Amino acid sequence: MLLRTEDLNAAYRQIVEDATVGGGVATSVLILVAPSTDAMCACRILCSLLRSDAVGYSVQPVGNYSRIVQLNKDVLQGSEDVKSVVMIECGATVDVNFILSHLPDESKVYIADSHRPIHLTNIHAGERVVILGDGILDDADFPSDGEFIGGVSDSDSAEDDSDTASDNVSYCDLCSTYN
Repeated sequence: MLLRTEDLNAAYRQIVEDATVGGGVATSVLILVAPSTDAMCACRILCSLLRSDAVGYSVQPVGNYSRIVQLNKDVLQGSEDVKSVVMIECGATVDVNFILSHLPDESKVYIADSHRPIHLTNIHAGERVVILGDGILDDADFPSDGEFIGGVSDSDSAEDDSDTASDNVSYCDLCSTYN
């Protein structure tokens, strides 16, 4: 789901509400932050807001997607405490339902990432994945979630098939290494 900039306040209220429903869980918000100046500043602002609302959170720096996959295994596997995952300057270009496979079913992922293109499964994942938009793009600007959204699409060219297949194999190999 793509959220407009006018609705960012509603997203923050939802994060706080989800955190307080659990009865004051120690770590109800997991913040994954990329090592960039803008991401660290946004993280500091978010942490100040969460602290003022007495919401438990944990900040994890992530330099690459293999670190996110490792956190999926180490932090999220078997944990029902995490109610929201906030990804700052990471996550938009990959299928977060796949890379965060151990996330509890009732949890949500909020993505604030300027990297493009946005992975279509994130746009069409419903209420579980919320992409905090920049106001430039709208849901209508993205194609529908066709049957080949997460896999290799049919192509007449053998060269295109081999390139796409090798890209998917390397991505899947990366993720299966840590699962």
